[in-house]
Amino acid sequence: MSTLRSILGLHRIPFVRHAATFQIGSIVMTATGLISSVLYARLLGIEQFGLFAVVSSFTGVICIIASFGQETTLVTFLSEAVGRKNKTDIETVLRYFIQSTLLAIGFYAILFFLAPTLATYLDSGATVGGLARLLILNTALQSPPVLVFLMLQIRGQVALVTILENIRALLQVGISIVLLLLGHGVEGIVLSMLIVSVLYLPVCAILYRRHARILGFPHMKMLLQTCHQGGTAPYFRQGLWIAFDRQISRNLYPNLFLLVLEKTSSLSVVGLFRLALRLGSLPADMITPNITRLSAVTIPKLAAQNTERLKETCLKLMKGMLGIISLAILGVALIVPPLVPVVYGAEFSQSILPLLIILPFNFISAFSVATVPVARLFKKVWMLTVSNALGIIVGLSGFFLLRGLIGPLNAMSASILLYHINSIVLALILWRFILTQHAKIKTDRLARETAILEHNDVTV
Repeated sequence: MSTLRSILGLHRIPFVRHAATFQIGSIVMTATGLISSVLYARLLGIEQFGLFAVVSSFTGVICIIASFGQETTLVTFLSEAVGRKNKTDIETVLRYFIQSTLLAIGFYAILFFLAPTLATYLDSGATVGGLARLLILNTALQSPPVLVFLMLQIRGQVALVTILENIRALLQVGISIVLLLLGHGVEGIVLSMLIVSVLYLPVCAILYRRHARILGFPHMKMLLQTCHQGGTAPYFRQGLWIAFDRQISRNLYPNLFLLVLEKTSSLSVVGLFRLALRLGSLPADMITPNITRLSAVTIPKLAAQNTERLKETCLKLMKGMLGIISLAILGVALIVPPLVPVVYGAEFSQSILPLLIILPFNFISAFSVATVPVARLFKKVWMLTVSNALGIIVGLSGFFLLRGLIGPLNAMSASILLYHINSIVLALILWRFILTQHAKIKTDRLARETAILEHNDVTV
């Protein structure tokens, strides 16, 4: 009975409630993504599906120079500042976000004009460069939703965030399908992303104005007028480390893997691999982002208020994630492979074995929900960067060693698994750091309590 009461009482815990809300939204997002992948594959065909993957990967790789880590840095430091209720720090963090966003827009403008030339230089073709221009514009418009959705999350408006994200995903898919049916091909998919991003700009402006007043944030006009002021250098330094990590773990991986595969095989193989990676990542895509988003806000706030609970919270997060994701992996392994030729078409059947090779990496993603926020909080982001860079070297080295034995498609799938296995070492190092910090806190507290008792004895 006590166990049942504990389970039923979980809904009273804000973190659990918010995680459940995000999870419901994630299911809708994942379903939307799966439906879109089926429709894209059917309407584009295997080669054009591969071309879409190459355009996305090319854009991601060249946009590295325009990223300063501002989106991720904002989540960590704004949440921490709000947890301390420090108005000065809040204004400084927001000013840093404006400065870094404006700087990024300048780089995006340069990339927009250079994209066709860069694509030709890399032998990807003018078509890839022209389509990349639209994706560059879309990427440049992502900062407003990042800020506004974080504000809503800080206020506990998780349901609204989920609704807004799902509407955006559904709009994008709907518009892209219409454009595909009208014969616009890959360009139709890219245009749909850009159209939705433009539509969300006024929505973000209205939401910022409304919720900034409640949170005590400065008006956007004031932030723009004072964006030349200093005090933001520490955030830029930390943001650059975070950017390096993000560009390796979310950009070079998997984009560099896709580009290497394109140079060593055909667009058809790229299309098969892209589908295998999409389906093999389903467990992590459904579960990890929601828990990671919440832990990215919760762990810094918790550390600012009660550092001693950090170890306990991180351990619970990892255990819970491992249990949930294990069930998701089993479900994907049993259900998805038989459906691939039926849903996507017989030509995509060759993606089943690569899917099964990739699938085990999802176990490893359970550790990242705690290790990534902790690394950012304790200024150990350089560890993430080094680990992910080594992972890319290990993964691609494995590809070149294995491609002659098992073929490029299976070899690249194995390289993805090697990339993630490499990160286990980082998780162990960071966990030891957490334990060391926990022991230090307990020792310091015991010393303070002893000093107080001795002082009281002397007084008496």
